[in-house]
Amino acid sequence: MRSLIFCLVLTLCTAAQAEDTAGSWRPTLHKMWGSWDLICDEMGDLSAPEQRCYLRYVDVFSPQPQFAAHFVFITYDHGVPRFEYGAEHGTRFDHDGWAIHDTAGNLWSPTLRTCLRGGPCVYEGDAAAAVITALRAGGQMEFHFTDRHGINRDLTWSLHGVAEALDVLIAESAARGI
Repeated sequence: MRSLIFCLVLTLCTAAQAEDTAGSWRPTLHKMWGSWDLICDEMGDLSAPEQRCYLRYVDVFSPQPQFAAHFVFITYDHGVPRFEYGAEHGTRFDHDGWAIHDTAGNLWSPTLRTCLRGGPCVYEGDAAAAVITALRAGGQMEFHFTDRHGINRDLTWSLHGVAEALDVLIAESAARGI
C-alpha cells in the first residue's frame, strides 16, 4: 500500500511540474525592437489564466558544439521592476567587463560582484530601476569576457528602442494586472 501511495504522490508531483513548461504558455502579445523581444503569454484556465509579460534579449553567440549565450529578462510585478542577467557557468568577465554606455560615457556597471563571477545576477526594486534608467538612456550594453570554453569575447547589444519597449512592457503588465 505504501508503494502505491508513493507512486501516486510521485505521479501527481511530476504532473504538476510538467504543467509549467514553455509549451504550456499561450502567447498573447509579441513585439520586437531589434533583438529585444516583448512577450506576454498566459497559462491555465482561460477564464482566469496565469499571465506574465517580459522583455528579453537572448544572444546565442556561440552555437553547438561550444554553445554559449547571454540573456536578460526584465519584468514588472505590480509596478516593481526586476532585471535578471544570465550566462553559462564558467563565464569570466574582464575587470569592469560589463557596462551600459551612451555617447557621454559609462552610465551603469554591475554593483553585484556575483554578476561578474558567474553567480546569480538579479536586481529588484530600486536596484533594478537604476539598471532600467541606464537602459532607457540608449546607447549600448557591452560585455568583455572569457566564455566557458576559454574564448575571449566582446559583445555589444544595441539599446535602440528599449525605452519604447519598456513603456509597452509596463503598460501591458498593468493592463493584465501583473
